Amino acid sequence: FCRLHKLQGMVEKRKKRGVQCEHLGCGAEACFNFGSESLCRFCERHKVEGMINVKNRLCEHPGCSAKPLFKFPGETRRWFCGEHKLKGMVSSRAKKCEFVASGGVQCTKLPSFNFQGETRAKFCSEHKLEGMVESKLKDMVRSKNYKKCEQAECSTTASFAVEGERRGRFCAQHKAEGMVNVVNKKCRQAGCTKVAVFKFEGDEGGSIFCRGHKLDGMVHLCRTLRCARAGCDTNPSFGFDDGQRRRVFCKRHKLEGMVDVTARKVCEHSGCKTTPFFNFEGEKKGRFCWKHKLEEMVDVKSKRCAHAGCSTQPL
Repeated sequence: FCRLHKLQGMVEKRKKRGVQCEHLGCGAEACFNFGSESLCRFCERHKVEGMINVKNRLCEHPGCSAKPLFKFPGETRRWFCGEHKLKGMVSSRAKKCEFVASGGVQCTKLPSFNFQGETRAKFCSEHKLEGMVESKLKDMVRSKNYKKCEQAECSTTASFAVEGERRGRFCAQHKAEGMVNVVNKKCRQAGCTKVAVFKFEGDEGGSIFCRGHKLDGMVHLCRTLRCARAGCDTNPSFGFDDGQRRRVFCKRHKLEGMVDVTARKVCEHSGCKTTPFFNFEGEKKGRFCWKHKLEEMVDVKSKRCAHAGCSTQPL
């Protein structure tokens, strides 16, 4: 409901919902598809015979209700729990040694070595680099150097402090004059204080230069998403047009029915580059923007208040 039509006791809630069931008129969350698929298509009521819950998968061992954590190297799907895993399977959660052989095969051993002072293990004993020592520290989701901004009521991660300090005290918005980013790596160019986000492909040392000082051949550190086909290093751009528009495969390895989800849909009006939100009632995909919508077209992309006849967006 919107603010005008909300019922007594209702509170504002902007929670993102999952994918809806593809059955016409059903608004339930989709969790089911065939075993070889990873995208949710139908709810439990409307699932097709042979479909399983692919959102909350269970161990493939008959009668086991544990969550699967183990898979074969190179696969993306988890099959068995720790008790029923097959020989040669590895944990999908365990961090692996970062050594990659010439054929593109990554070492599956657990890492325990890194350089002195580092908190994350990167290589196993067989592939450790010269000068590395054994690290007993476990990988942390958030380092002790990360904390919230000291500004009252600000929950943003603190990255800025006086140069020389190791822990951030304020965020970018509330930093004091003269403060610098002490959390993220800085560009190696002399005198540059910008965050380093570029490195050479395959370089294990992390980012070393900012955009202004990057060298030829360097790539952005966020360019880590790869095609789901084992052994393919191409950036994915194809996926199913299911509302999530997740990039899964490259053009060469895309599956039947996949589309280029990186191509932004624009208004069908000639020359207009605005994102479309309007179409006729009952349609799911936008065709025109607010300026060029046709008569009787409505906003089909934004949710509407559940009160009959109300087109206001709910809060």
